[in-house]
Amino acid sequence: MTVAGGYAIDMACVDLDLARYEHLMAAALQPDTDPSDALPMLQHAMELAGSPLLPEEVGSEWLDEVRFIHNQNVHNALVAAADKVAGLASRSAEQWARLALAEDPFDESAWYASCATWRPAVITHADCRPTTSAAPCSRPSWAAPPALTCRPSTSACYGEPTRAMRS
Repeated sequence: MTVAGGYAIDMACVDLDLARYEHLMAAALQPDTDPSDALPMLQHAMELAGSPLLPEEVGSEWLDEVRFIHNQNVHNALVAAADKVAGLASRSAEQWARLALAEDPFDESAWYASCATWRPAVITHADCRPTTSAAPCSRPSWAAPPALTCRPSTSACYGEPTRAMRS
């Protein structure tokens, strides 16, 4: 529609990926939304967020700024989505936290989201290599992080395995 000084979009007449993305994220991240109900909404929203904002438009300074802000919002949404569904058996939380860390490896909230996807585990001393000093545990089939260590004076290793342990 034409308005004084330009054009306006009647949002009731158009279907925009960005509007659907924002609606899905807002609904999924409501505190009263159960993580299992939020997961499909977040997965769909993240699919929508994967496409660039107005990719056919180039050389527009205002649009570059809007894209920058949008990318920051998507980064924050990755972390929030990972936090929301971290306790579920889906690997989505881990993937979203890793994507956020790939964009900003110093983002502490993304690291917390990544760690929230781990579950504590106890590995028996038999799973560890014999040693006289601290040494890394052997890598069991569920692929525990290499940071796990055994001390000669203890009979078990403690650590956080990857999401694969949850199944």
